[in-house]
Amino acid sequence: QSTTLNWTNTPPAPPAGQIILDGMTITVDDVSNLVNSDRFTLMPTRGAARDLQLNITDPREIALASPVRTEASINNTGSGRIALGDVLNTNAAVGKEYSIQFISPTQYNLINVTDSVTTGPFTFTPNTDNT
Repeated sequence: QSTTLNWTNTPPAPPAGQIILDGMTITVDDVSNLVNSDRFTLMPTRGAARDLQLNITDPREIALASPVRTEASINNTGSGRIALGDVLNTNAAVGKEYSIQFISPTQYNLINVTDSVTTGPFTFTPNTDNT
């Protein structure tokens, strides 16, 4: 998409050297050398993927999900539509009631209330994502 801004024969003097377009404000600090045939290309998202950075150091902080699966219908003839995925209960522990019991500032037990089973102790590190 392109927008042409015509400042007639004389570019505006500050503070009129400010353009507000689609929620973005462009300020032209020095309008003394602008002429009507000047062209500028603004690419605000160019290089966005290149500049992505990883800000976590613990791989446990990566959000992943499982077990969800989806696939295109075998009768798909090019519509590009993908069928709604299914969530499968592959773990017998799902659906049971659990409780976490802290036994010290750095240790806890996991209690399966449904089956009256206690496992642990597990180590808890304060101020960390303990997944």
